[in-house]
Amino acid sequence: VLLFLYLHLELNRTFRYLYDPMRLPVLTLLWLAACLYLLHEYLADRNKVLGGLLVAFVGGLLVKLFVFDLPSWALAPETLLYGGAYSFRDASFRLLDFGVIIAFLVLAYRLIAGKGAGKDLAAGFGVVGLTLLFVYATLEVNTFLGVYVPGLRSGGISILWSLFALGFILAGILKDIRALRYAGLLLFAVVAGKVFFVDLARLEQIYRIVAF
Repeated sequence: VLLFLYLHLELNRTFRYLYDPMRLPVLTLLWLAACLYLLHEYLADRNKVLGGLLVAFVGGLLVKLFVFDLPSWALAPETLLYGGAYSFRDASFRLLDFGVIIAFLVLAYRLIAGKGAGKDLAAGFGVVGLTLLFVYATLEVNTFLGVYVPGLRSGGISILWSLFALGFILAGILKDIRALRYAGLLLFAVVAGKVFFVDLARLEQIYRIVAF
């Protein structure tokens, strides 16, 4: 614990001076290193205490992501757009920040689900990983289209959500996971409502056709 605290404080201060945009992603990597250690120890004997610590650290990592990292990119809650001019440098750091967490959650799901007990814990990691991927893709596509193709922004989100819904349904059928199929159907219903009640009022004709 002391080693983790020391590294957290030291890396935070060091990167604040050396290269501040990289500071929060580096701290995310530090948190993930602790999570990987706890995952390794948990897999060794399926100790419930270690499982609880792992969940606590993953929860802390998610709090860091949403409470500190997202505001650092000036995310506007009303429009779900990142503030300022669109920067591919910042987009790369967001991809790193979200991507390594999603990759860890997928790894944890596969390792825990494939070895006996702990299926509920594995399912929880899987759900959080899919949700995080959905949130990341939505925010990034929304901001990218808002800057470069503003007329397609609303319709582009509908297309993205439709792809997620289709993926959920197909994966639910192939893996025989009822909850995933229902999630896909629910998301399709949300997209249909969005297209009729939001996109039709906002989009130009060509973009309405694309969205439909």
